[in-house]
Amino acid sequence: MTNFRMNQIRTRAGTTIELPPAGVLCVVGGNNVGKSQLLRDVSECIRGYSDRAVILESVEYSLDVPDDVEAWARSTSIVQAPLGQTETFMPPGGGQGWQLSQLQIWLSDPHGQNMGRVMEWFLRTLDAAQRVGVATGGMGQPGMEITGNPIHALFIDGDLARVVANLLKNV
Repeated sequence: MTNFRMNQIRTRAGTTIELPPAGVLCVVGGNNVGKSQLLRDVSECIRGYSDRAVILESVEYSLDVPDDVEAWARSTSIVQAPLGQTETFMPPGGGQGWQLSQLQIWLSDPHGQNMGRVMEWFLRTLDAAQRVGVATGGMGQPGMEITGNPIHALFIDGDLARVVANLLKNV
């Protein structure tokens, strides 16, 4: 099993925030206070582009790399094999496809320069249209369903949506 975990984030203002080792972390706040920017910055920092981040200076993370990268890639990816061409592995939900040899090299150095190329397997940011696609069972691409996504479960199970809504009222 492969585990990705964010351990700590540092803001440009000098604040260090230790993140819990397990559980759910909620980012709450009023309109236009920087919640979405914070999440974009997390994505940029993990992908190796901390110079693009507005709020954050850095994100420390850990990644347990699978022993068998091929088995991991086959179980977590969309595998494409055009006739006569090498198989490519795409992250769930779509994105750039990579050959197995590339994934093996990049995962051998989880904090290396190329780690951003495989972060789509562990961290995904979606715009509003993509979130609607996930919530309704697809990503706007024919034949692509993400029924295991928690957002999708909210829409399938009305009781779950009510429970989550009630929890958020108390936050």
